[in-house]
Amino acid sequence: MDMPAPANYSLLLDEPSALGRGLIVVYRSTTPVRRARTPDSAVSALLAHLFSHLEVMSPEHVALDAAAVIDDRGEAILAPSELRNELPALEAGVRRRRWRLLDSPFALLAPETGDLIVQPPHSSRAVAVADACPNSSSYAVTRWVSFEGEARTGGRRLAPALHRVRNLAVVGLDTATATLQRTLEHATSVALSTPTVNAFFAAVDG
Repeated sequence: MDMPAPANYSLLLDEPSALGRGLIVVYRSTTPVRRARTPDSAVSALLAHLFSHLEVMSPEHVALDAAAVIDDRGEAILAPSELRNELPALEAGVRRRRWRLLDSPFALLAPETGDLIVQPPHSSRAVAVADACPNSSSYAVTRWVSFEGEARTGGRRLAPALHRVRNLAVVGLDTATATLQRTLEHATSVALSTPTVNAFFAAVDG
């Protein structure tokens, strides 16, 4: 099976500012994927990304290349993963709205329902046997924010979203297509002509 090589990961301590101590930044290759105030949070985020390489090999979920946010109503929002390039602004906007940005680099979707699957904290999973791990939770995806035309139902409109399925060879085209269609049945699809964090929040707040 032709699978891409895992990215390199690193932790970098930012210089302290006048506002306080520096943050610990988790990098996936050259892309910042999470900023943390404590070593425990940084390690948990790092483990989430390391575990993701096992998750994309599993046929249990459809692994979509997307950033996932849980909003203040306990519903899920999918966003382009490229928004992590503006990580400070993305995290600040999420915190202001009392939302939660998931650590995983992929949005795991349940084939049976199209719901977002949120795994238990990876710091716990790393030290527990599989049978003892807490159960995962599922959240209905109510909004799917994508680049222009990516998340639309029907015909070739779905093709760009299929290109973001990172375990397509594992789950198969039929399962991936059916899963994305189930997700879109219950989600409002929003297309961004400008792939920026400001455009994302304007879309979900509007």
